[in-house]
Amino acid sequence: MSELKDCPLQFHDFKSVDHLKVCPRYTAVLARSEDDGIGIEELDTLQLELETLLSSASRRLRVLEAETQILTDWQDKKGDRRFLKLGRDHELGAP
Repeated sequence: MSELKDCPLQFHDFKSVDHLKVCPRYTAVLARSEDDGIGIEELDTLQLELETLLSSASRRLRVLEAETQILTDWQDKKGDRRFLKLGRDHELGAP
């Protein structure tokens, strides 16, 4: 149980992007049939909205990678403690 208290994770709350509010052009394009296509005048707005989605996904990915690294480092650190304890016990003549 103490291991959970020692856990260094921050447990971030990932807020998803509301496509209807933040990316209305993107949402409209998704709702269309394939035959309607995308007009040239929509490309700039669509690019900005896609960059917004990419930025949001990139932020979430960086946080998840950081959390993964924290878990890896934490596990390595715990492993080192166990190894050191076993090494000390062995030096003292414990079986």
